[in-house]
Amino acid sequence: MVSFGILFAIQSLTAETLGFTIANFSSDIIKLYYMAIGTSNNFTAADAAVQTLLPYLSIASLVGFLLASLTFAPIVSWLGYKKTGLVGAAGSVIFNVLLCIPFNVYYWMVMRLFAGFFVVLFQQPSIIIVGEHAESSKRGLLGVMFQFNVTLGILVASLVLLAIRTYQDKYNAWWVNFVVTFIWPLMGFVLLFFVPDVKPREEKEISPMLLFKEKKYLKVLILSVMLGLNQQCTGINAVIVYATETFKDTFKTSGGGVHPLSSVFGSIIINGVNFVATLGALAFIEKLGRKILLFGGVGICFVAQVALMINYILAKSNTALLITASIFFIIGFEIGPGPIFFVFASELFPVEAKSLLSSILLSFNYIPNIFVVVLFPILTKAAAWSPFVTYLIVMGITTAVLLFTTPETKGKTQEEIQMILTGSAPAASSEAEKGSEVRFGSGVMTAE
Repeated sequence: MVSFGILFAIQSLTAETLGFTIANFSSDIIKLYYMAIGTSNNFTAADAAVQTLLPYLSIASLVGFLLASLTFAPIVSWLGYKKTGLVGAAGSVIFNVLLCIPFNVYYWMVMRLFAGFFVVLFQQPSIIIVGEHAESSKRGLLGVMFQFNVTLGILVASLVLLAIRTYQDKYNAWWVNFVVTFIWPLMGFVLLFFVPDVKPREEKEISPMLLFKEKKYLKVLILSVMLGLNQQCTGINAVIVYATETFKDTFKTSGGGVHPLSSVFGSIIINGVNFVATLGALAFIEKLGRKILLFGGVGICFVAQVALMINYILAKSNTALLITASIFFIIGFEIGPGPIFFVFASELFPVEAKSLLSSILLSFNYIPNIFVVVLFPILTKAAAWSPFVTYLIVMGITTAVLLFTTPETKGKTQEEIQMILTGSAPAASSEAEKGSEVRFGSGVMTAE
């Protein structure tokens, strides 16, 4: 049996890599890069220059995420989970090093795409390997710790940004963001050598068409699509990616002018709450169950999105309402759809379809993510409140579907979970999980 410490470390390092990859490309860093390559002479000029390419630079890594998720299954079939993870970790290091070279913005965009591609090849096999070797009682904790470390990485990246911005007039150290990023996959590359690969099974990976032909796979396919859409259509990455833009005029100096670090202060507040809120999920993941946290968190996100929409409908934005609603939105996300997505990713899939369903899950996580990030500034220009209407509609639809299709997996083994999903036999419940039984397809599940 692999020690919990090693599994925890690998899970944490993959999460830190993802967190830094999400946060190390803020609009402020892009502006500093424009200054480094000579496109703009100062930060104010760069602010105007970046607007044209900002959405596309912001989604470069997301496109890489998507390409990796679409090719994940054949790559794993060829290399296996462990070797795929090693290739991903090595690629993450190499392309973050290449991101430190100030060449031109299009070169940077391509390097960013490849960095995103290899992050997923490092992340997803590692999650599956950890899920396979972890005790069932620890899987929920490890899943939440993944999201915890993603948020920690995002927060630390914001603090690195604060240091870079504070001393930018003396030295433009934009590249430090990427140096700090490649530390995590480098350590992960080393640790993966100490973990055995997922053992090959007699069952061969099923063909994609079988997902649509057999009812037991179709249930999990629907869950995969809905979980991916539900998490990203909350609009979380628009909030994180554009935090520096959203708050760039919010904080004032004692003289009443806009503080030069206003954007960074807003980013730190959002990402700090993002980090702290995950602690709540850590406390409750094995006590309340996955479903309660998922739907409770989505409910908080829904209310917060309504408040944000109202703020932008007002003739003048209310700073207190903007900050409060943003904070509660982050809390709701980190209690529910944020961590539970990763827990379900390691628990729900049958072994003979794990890599294929993982690819689908990630694809329907990244496709809406790309649209959210690209459309946010476009919709905001049309009407500042319009993005939130879109989020509310999609979030409502996907939540309704998940409410009737998602099983509770807390405390259950992989075999018991598959019994619930396939309806082949009722899953044995522990004393702590016994409660009223409700139907799930042709099987039985325990209502928490």
